[in-house]
Amino acid sequence: MDHYHFIIQADRCVACYACRAACFQENRRSPGDLPRRSVSEQAGESGRPVYLSMACNHCQNPVCVSICPHNNYTKRRDGIVVHDDTHCEGCKLCAEACPFQAPQYNPVTEKVDKCHFCHERLDDGQSPVCVDACPTDALTYAKMPVTAQPGYRYPGNDVPISRFTEPAIVIKHRQPSVNPYRSGGVR
Repeated sequence: MDHYHFIIQADRCVACYACRAACFQENRRSPGDLPRRSVSEQAGESGRPVYLSMACNHCQNPVCVSICPHNNYTKRRDGIVVHDDTHCEGCKLCAEACPFQAPQYNPVTEKVDKCHFCHERLDDGQSPVCVDACPTDALTYAKMPVTAQPGYRYPGNDVPISRFTEPAIVIKHRQPSVNPYRSGGVR
């Protein structure tokens, strides 16, 4: 079975926040809502910073699903983890348990909210709004086999519980450039 994965090309992100703004505009439902997507600066391999656009990682083993006492979370067959806030009592257990801080508590509504991979758009054949908004294609998505081992680690940013949760993201690093004239590739 294939599951949706976000793919982050870290060296392409220019921290324009277009993904975050589009997500917020599309999903803001009430006062106090927080952005479902964040952009963070990370230490790059060459010492220069890189930026990661992150939201819910729709983990293979999501702790939010297992810890919610009211069963407000479901994991769809395509891997998307959806939160239904109808019965959410704002206990914040999911927000505290998630190693990626994806579920966020809204103090105005006293409920939790999180990224849902724009599943309604996907069901209609469209891309998530964050992906559509990215001007550099730093953020994309794909369906990948569950057995695939996505690369979600970035140097110096190890989240130990990620070995258990198995986030459905792929972080691509800058590929070494090859000069075809020096390597004998083109003459």
